[in-house]
Amino acid sequence: MCPLIVFLKVEADLIRFLKEVFRRRENETETLVKHSSELVIPSHNKIHDELTPYTDLMSWLKEIDRSKFAELIQIYTQCFSKVYEKEIRDFFDVSKQRCSARSAKAASNLRAGSHISLNRDDVPHGSPMPSRVKKFDKFSTDSPQLNRRSPTGSLGSQDSIVSTDSVSESRSRFDKIFDTLLSELEPACLAEQKFIEKFFHMPLPKDESETSSISSQSSILAKDNPDGIAMSRPKRSGDLDLYKIMTNLFSGLDPELQTFIHFGDKLDSFNTMYMLVRIGDYVMAHQASGIHISFLSHQLAQSLVLVKRLFDKFIKALGKQVEETKVPKKSRCGILPFVSRFESFAETAEQIFKNSDRRNDLDKSYRTLLEVVFKNIERAAVENQKTPADVIQFENYHHLYGVLSRLKIASLDGERKQAKVQYTEHMNSYATTMFGRPMEKLNTFFDGIEEKLSSGVKAEEIGYQLAFSKQELRKAIKEYPEREIKKGLEHLYKKVEKHLSEEENLLQVVWRSMQEKFIQQYKYFDELINRCYPGSMITLDFSIDSLLTFFSDIAQSH
Repeated sequence: MCPLIVFLKVEADLIRFLKEVFRRRENETETLVKHSSELVIPSHNKIHDELTPYTDLMSWLKEIDRSKFAELIQIYTQCFSKVYEKEIRDFFDVSKQRCSARSAKAASNLRAGSHISLNRDDVPHGSPMPSRVKKFDKFSTDSPQLNRRSPTGSLGSQDSIVSTDSVSESRSRFDKIFDTLLSELEPACLAEQKFIEKFFHMPLPKDESETSSISSQSSILAKDNPDGIAMSRPKRSGDLDLYKIMTNLFSGLDPELQTFIHFGDKLDSFNTMYMLVRIGDYVMAHQASGIHISFLSHQLAQSLVLVKRLFDKFIKALGKQVEETKVPKKSRCGILPFVSRFESFAETAEQIFKNSDRRNDLDKSYRTLLEVVFKNIERAAVENQKTPADVIQFENYHHLYGVLSRLKIASLDGERKQAKVQYTEHMNSYATTMFGRPMEKLNTFFDGIEEKLSSGVKAEEIGYQLAFSKQELRKAIKEYPEREIKKGLEHLYKKVEKHLSEEENLLQVVWRSMQEKFIQQYKYFDELINRCYPGSMITLDFSIDSLLTFFSDIAQSH
């Protein structure tokens, strides 16, 4: 037989055989995703192994007939893109169903009033990212916009303990499913990409390593990317061919990822934080590993931009929720709801973002939220008519100071110090205002002495002034016997007790501050008596020891 005929027959047989293999796989439309207890993307190793023996023949075909070789690539892409489209769609559908099922179960348990505890097995483990234990937050559901997103509805009712564990479990489940989702995409895309590189002999320049492609890709920013997120785009000619094939093969991946991200956000806006950290860490891991995965890196970088925008929208919504919080006007304020919610938000966020490269995004959101929280503490102090403005401010600033000190958020050190200053100033202002002038006649008497001294009257001559004689001094002192002082202090304690909230537990702190002010006043009176009435043996009707006993007894009796 003529060598040319043999040559053409071998070429035709090879092309016909490969086309049959490709199309046979295309017709195997049923995937195992929906029927598996595990959330997995089916492996293509079997078909890859079947095709691998023909790798050298593909190189031969590439050399002798570029058009036939290109035709095979096109047919392979067309056939397997349908397979991947089906598998990926089923994979994402099952992922959403499992997330929704968990949320529905949590809501059902909430309505039934059953208590759900967070199982340690629900915490992700064995993933490329560090495991994170989730803690429930209460910063969620007052506004209609946020209410529709919460799987458990409004908090702050008798069901709050149930909703705490239910929401925590729901979020933990979502994070675990999302991490599984990403961890399944990675080997599927990488395995296919490596096979295409080898089977279709994608060219790689000899003077460039695979690692260099990642660094060159990550320096390019997408035109519509205001967040400055590195977008991986291939630059080399070989990569362009490979990227085009991968894009066609996995054409359904990007829309499915975007749909799932929007689904997670709608399910619970807090999921944007989990997704931001997970995707961000995968993108950074890809770039740091040096693995040649330009296609998946680019897909995840695009998704990261979307998640970042949803996260920013979530933070903006939380800020708006703070601004729209109605302040009770005729009841005691205590710790404002949005202050407690910020605390829970921060506790949850710190767990989610622990050791994450997206930490800067969280720090920016903290500053945005705290600016609004500080502003609205001032608003609440003005709007509430029952609790003194100073009390509203020092209790809430004290609470925030405690939260920021406990969580040790380095980026908020300035805000922590600001909260402490506000707390101290307003507590001193309140203590001074409430303490006032408990011995008014004595205060007036000694104010007159100060005026005389300021006008040039010598201290030893004060007693010779008719209005400030020893007799007038004794008369003023007689107005305030021990029993009247104790009675006045008891009345003062009850007034302060009504103003302050039990949850912040600052009553004794304020009471000690008032004790110090009373002792300072006592020492001031005693010093003036000794200066202006030396040797008179005149003293107040009570001692410092008596005062300390009064303050202690009153505090203990309540």
